Amino acid sequence: MTELQYRLKRLNLYVGDPNGNFNGPTEYALRTYQLSRGLQSDAPGTYGPATREALERETGG
Repeated sequence: MTELQYRLKRLNLYVGDPNGNFNGPTEYALRTYQLSRGLQSDAPGTYGPATREALERETGG
């Protein structure tokens, strides 16, 4: 979860210090990412394979 938060933070979507908890701010940032990139393969707010692949590709593997 910390890695997800770091990646979202690099895109200025997650605010705060990465703490490894899937909390409200993390889910909001993830949903924002999915919506802004048109990702629909994973349920909104779910860090599924399609979202992970897109995020890793965008933030450097």
